[in-house]
Amino acid sequence: MLVAEFHSNGGPFIMAAQSHTEFVEAFYRIAQDRANKIVILTGAGGFITDIDWSSFGDVADPGVWSQVHDEGVQVLENLANIRVPAPTTSPLFSLRICAVRRR
Repeated sequence: MLVAEFHSNGGPFIMAAQSHTEFVEAFYRIAQDRANKIVILTGAGGFITDIDWSSFGDVADPGVWSQVHDEGVQVLENLANIRVPAPTTSPLFSLRICAVRRR
């Protein structure tokens, strides 16, 4: 079982440009580990409770938006490649992305 809790400085997770970029690799690595039979993604105090829009820069700029769009597509593809029986959500689990670990 793999459990990952997303957080910002120990508190509720706020999506920022750097996190958005890092999600691509994080979900790719999770998907590549076929030993995972259960994957729980959660957040400290909530999952993506806010978005730091300013960290993304000028999303009206085609180059900036293209990167955000491409990363978003890659994140969704990588999430879809995590081969576990069925997705679900629950407030019962609490883990940390800074300490992603296998149980």
